[in-house]
Parts: sequence; C-alpha cells; structure tokens
Amino acid sequence: MTADPTGFRRRSVFQAAGLAALGATLAACDDERQGPKSDTFIYAYPYSYEDASYNTFLGKDAFLDQAAVTELLRPSLAMLNWETYQWTGLVIEDHAWDGDTLHLALRSGVNWSSGDRLSAKDVLGTFQVERINADANTPGWSDVKKVEALSETEVAVTFHQTYYGVETEILRSRVSPYAVYHEWMDRAAALLEDGVEHGDDEQVAFDEELTALAPPQEDFLAYGPYKLDAASEEDVDLVLNDGGLFSDRVGFARCRAVNADNSEATRLLLQQEIDYMTQVLDSAKRDILYEVEGITETNTPGNDGVGLMFNYGDDPAFDDVRLRKALLHVLDREYIGEDALGGGGFSLPHYDCGLPDRHAEEIYSTEELAEMPRYDTDQGKARELLEEIGWSLSPDGWKDDSGEPVSYTVVAPAGWSDFEAVGKQVADQLSTFGIRCEYEAIDGGNPWGVWNAGDFQIAVRHWGNPTVPYHYGSWAMTWFTDNERTDASPGMDYDTTEVETDTMGTVEIDGLYEKARKGSEEERVEANKELGRIFHETLPRLPLVLMNRVTYGIEDLRANTLDTGEYAANDIYTDNPVMLRMLQGDIGPA
Repeated sequence: MTADPTGFRRRSVFQAAGLAALGATLAACDDERQGPKSDTFIYAYPYSYEDASYNTFLGKDAFLDQAAVTELLRPSLAMLNWETYQWTGLVIEDHAWDGDTLHLALRSGVNWSSGDRLSAKDVLGTFQVERINADANTPGWSDVKKVEALSETEVAVTFHQTYYGVETEILRSRVSPYAVYHEWMDRAAALLEDGVEHGDDEQVAFDEELTALAPPQEDFLAYGPYKLDAASEEDVDLVLNDGGLFSDRVGFARCRAVNADNSEATRLLLQQEIDYMTQVLDSAKRDILYEVEGITETNTPGNDGVGLMFNYGDDPAFDDVRLRKALLHVLDREYIGEDALGGGGFSLPHYDCGLPDRHAEEIYSTEELAEMPRYDTDQGKARELLEEIGWSLSPDGWKDDSGEPVSYTVVAPAGWSDFEAVGKQVADQLSTFGIRCEYEAIDGGNPWGVWNAGDFQIAVRHWGNPTVPYHYGSWAMTWFTDNERTDASPGMDYDTTEVETDTMGTVEIDGLYEKARKGSEEERVEANKELGRIFHETLPRLPLVLMNRVTYGIEDLRANTLDTGEYAANDIYTDNPVMLRMLQGDIGPA
C-alpha cells in the first residue's frame, strides 16, 4: 500500500473499536474551541527523568536531546531544507565558503539563560570537543583541519578537503556553554594542538571523563527562545528565555513536554491534552488516529526504510546472493509494512537499488530505473534459487547442501514497535516457507552494541539513511554502518573491497563511495548510479519497506496550525519543520 505523500489529511469517522467514549469526548471538546485559548504549547515525548543527564556533550543521551522541543531550547546553528538542500540560519545569520574554509556569522545579541552573551568562544569550544571525539568515519568532523574564532561573532572552519554536504554535521551542531564546559573545551583544544588523534590513550581518557560528567540541572543552559523552568517524572516546563534566540518571534509564553509512551500519547491526543506528538506508532494506534475528526496527520515520505542486515561472518551461506534474493522473494513486504506501520505509514520502494525513490528518480532515467525493479514476492522463484545453491525441502523444512536443517534467529530492539513487528513477521513468514526462524528481542536501549559486535544472524535494521539527506547517505548505511570489520567490532563483516557481480565483475565499493561523496557533480552522479546497480544485483542488505514520517497534532485549539510550509520534506527527528516554524513565529497560539 503506497502512502499518500501530500501532507495534511483530516479524518471524519469514529470507527475505532472501543474508542467511542474518547471519540465523543473529542467531539464535545471541538464544540468548545471558541473559548479561552492557551498560551502553552504541549508536546508528548517519552523520557526517563531518573536517568536524565544534563551533560549536553552526551548527544542523544543528554536530557531531551532526541525530543523535537530541544530545538526550542538549544537550536541548531542552521536547519536544512531537505527538498532544496538550502540552509536556514538559526544561531548563524549567514555562512559563506572561501576555498576550503567555511565562515560562520553568528547572530548578535543572543543570550544564554544565565544572562551571558552567546559568542564565538562557545561555538569554538563546542567544535573542539566535537573534533577530538570524532573518529575517522564521522562525516564532516573527521574532515575538519582547524577552527578559529575570528571575532565575537565569527567562526572559521577549515577542512582538509571539501565535498558535497561536508558542512552538514557542523551546521547541525548545538552549542554548549564555555562558562560550564571551559575545562573540557580548553583541554580538547590542547589535545588537538598536540596532535592527539581519536583512539589515542589521551583521547580515550578525555572521552571517558567527559562522558562521566554530571552537571547539575542549573547548568543546563539554553540559548533558544525557551529555557528549562522545572522538570519532573511527569513533565518538563519551558518558559520564555528573555534575550534568547528568536524569543521576540515565538508566540507561546510557555511550552510543556509531557512524559508519555506511545499508548499514553495516543490517549492524550484523543483527549486533546496535547498539541503535537512524534512517536512512531504501531499500526493499531495509527488506525485509531486515522479515523478521528479534528486530529491532523502529517505524512512525509522518509529517506530511509526498515530492512534486514546479515552477519556474513556467522554463516557462509549469506555470501551467496541467490540466498539473499530468495529470502526477499519469500517475504510479503506489503503485509509486513501493514502490520508494522499501518496504512499510510510506509510505502514499497519501486526500485530495489538501495536508494529511496526520490533519490533514485533524481539520477536515473526511466529506462535505467526499469532495469532495477523491485524483487516482489515470488515463492516459486525463491524455491528455484534455493535449489540452485543445493538446498532441499523436506517435510521438516529446508536443509542446506550438507543435509543439515536450516535455522536462523531474527533480532530487533525491544520497544521499537515497528522494528519488533517486522522481526516477528519475517520470522513467521520464513518459518511458514520452511526455513526455521525464531524471533528474539535485543536491548532496545543500546541495539548498536549488538549490531556492532556482530552478535546476530539476521537483524532488523535501517536501509537508506534517516539523518544524511544526500545520496551517499544511503551507501554509508548500506555498506559501512555496523561494518567496522575489526576483532572488537566486526558488525556485518561484509568485505567492501572486493564485491563480486555478474555484470560488472569484481568491484571495489570504497572508491566508488568516495567518488559519490567527493567527486565533481558528474562524477557523483555516475558513482551513485553504479552503486545503485551494484546494490540491486548483490542486495547487501534487504530493503523491505520505506518508512513514512507520520506525526499527529491538533490545530485551532492551542496552536493555530501545524503546517510544515516549505519544509514538508524534512525529517521530523533530524530537522523538525514544526519546531522550525515555531522559531520563525509562523506557528503560535490559536
């Protein structure tokens, strides 16, 4: 079922079983919308208050870092428009290239919630910490040669080399205050000056000590239009940060983040107690919300999808592309998508070339795309391929070429409802086909540990790329994410230096990937095309479905609109368009 990508849709029928009372409540509340309006914007997000860390250098592990409202507390330097690839300055007013040097002009007059002025010293110190802790595979940061503060409001970033999108992670940075982290910022600068590199003993010690740092809540400073007022297990209150970035533009006097898991967020939305939620809901909850009048659904095709990742070091059979193609022919991908993500929450890729459809259609002609069709469900073809590699079907299931019964375990992170549903469906469908398969949940808090360690046979994992919006992001995920191939971190254990193909012979992925990132425009297009053809022929990961980014909210109650405007293609978790338009003053009180 292909999702409707047109954006906003309203539903008018209450058909969700068991929700008649909530539906009636919502309808009754709708009649009261002409009453007094709230000056508070309310957002639902699940967080652990007990484990909260106010160390802003912890990235995704810092308090609220993964919540959309972080953009209201600590905005990015700039936000990317995923359709035009143009930047909207936030902390920076402008940026410009001079050769290999990127000049950043900071907005003047922006204050921290402590009252101090945000300056180039804060940005420079933040960048130094990012640099020393960036490994060689970190896009952008690993390419930085030096950073300098040229004045109170200007920072220069010089790269060893530049390429398309090299500035992305730098411009997406959030700033940490020098007043709080000066010891670490100065120490990072000294390590860099001494030539210390990532992985050296001094860097490892620095990272471990910084990670263990636990600042008090009062050191959790904001420079956005809002600051932290109070936090509890139930909710987080944000109030205006006078002098903060865009504090004169935002319309709401307060914002509140309610601690709510998927079920609770769904209930709160139905009862009109929240304005916006970004949780990934399972199909049952999505079907509930799909039918309710007054709830606004925003549906944006994503650049990534759910697929399967193999541990090539676990079973030599995975090396045979015929097995990988057979497994894809066994699976009913549409049924998997419906079960895991519900109608409108997914789409099937039109082409199994490893790129989301939008990216594929940007570089290939219609005739070229026709050469890379989707591997649709065809269990007869699957049987032929398995028999070609010497497998045989017995009353007890498939046996390999040595006569041993075939069995696999599919893993997915516990609590990732969409990934869990995919894992269970894959295991069930393969078992029904005769390939014994069990499902196993892994730690949902740190599945990267399992993936990087290669502690799996088949894992539910991304394909495409949810954070890098350029073509080469898909290749980074396909061939290099979870694939360090070291003793400590083997990951997929897939050799990218010599990939065998029928039509192109032996190809080397690493060099093509570098051309796709760093070549001229013509070289990038050709390299991306070739990598897509290689993906279609070899299927290093199995692309199952593309995920659509679906969010829900209520307009005209507290918020005047949730329209994403010109940022409709943006990823809601990386460059959230609703938060951006709140910063710009376009979304405010009803």
